Amino acid sequence: MNFVFVQIFYVFVLGIVTPLTGWTAANPGVAASRMILIIPGGFIFGGVTGSFGHFADWVVAVSHVWPLTWQFHFTRDIITRGADFMGYAPTFGAFLIYIAVIGILYTLRFYSAKKELMARETEEHAHKGAKLAVEEAV
Repeated sequence: MNFVFVQIFYVFVLGIVTPLTGWTAANPGVAASRMILIIPGGFIFGGVTGSFGHFADWVVAVSHVWPLTWQFHFTRDIITRGADFMGYAPTFGAFLIYIAVIGILYTLRFYSAKKELMARETEEHAHKGAKLAVEEAV
């Protein structure tokens, strides 16, 4: 049950990260190709290809940028080691901070795009108004 609990949060953060990477893509194909920035990093730095003991401290710290790295942490703690909630609580707390940071980035990107869209619509509306005024004068 612990693993399912963590999966709910993992799916949520993955659902935020993927649109964030493909936000400005011209089409879904371009957005899908940007996933190459998310998936392999998780496999490379998640500890699947090598032990964390072989990585430098800064690599371990930076590896938490990729969502899949968190998945591997929870898989090792809950499934392999049989940890209860208190056993993986520090990792889960760090994961909640990660979710908050990703949520803030997503919100900032959303409001930036909204502001851009509103400015473009205002400009188009002013342009149409000026065009109508010219047509009426003729």
